Amino acid sequence: MGSMKNLLRVGALLTFPLMTFAEDFQISVERKKTFMPEKGGKSEKGIERSNHRWRGEIKIENKMKTPSSELVAKYIIFVTRQNLGQKARGDAFEQVKGTATVPAINKMEVTSVSTEEVTLHQSHVSQGFYLAKGGQAITSDSITGIWVKLFSGEKEVADYTNPPSLKARFKFE
Repeated sequence: MGSMKNLLRVGALLTFPLMTFAEDFQISVERKKTFMPEKGGKSEKGIERSNHRWRGEIKIENKMKTPSSELVAKYIIFVTRQNLGQKARGDAFEQVKGTATVPAINKMEVTSVSTEEVTLHQSHVSQGFYLAKGGQAITSDSITGIWVKLFSGEKEVADYTNPPSLKARFKFE
């Protein structure tokens, strides 16, 4: 939102906010695998497990014609957790929250900061075994999305969600 502007029209004073269509900062996030699967052999119940570790790289572009001050990126990574043997599709969402300090960005330049690592689990029933009560025999956690808010002091200066539908389903707290 820009500043307020007053207009005089047929003797009436109208006030409306000026909209800024070009944002001062542009945010994008790239997922990066930081650790290949850890093969975990068979457990006592005939279940094989592996883990993958992921990290988000938050890229921030300063689109202003002046350098920025130090910024703070607050983020939530939404992870879908699945349970082996689960019958109904009731995946649980885990919210991994974090904060990253962004150093001052020169005009028209890009910088990046990393999120915390997130571990995703994969499990499946080993060959020759089965789940006595049925349910999912193969499970895989996944990153559902990410929500990033950029702050300069206490003022929010940019907002990014992928997918955009996260805003309708969750609150940024």
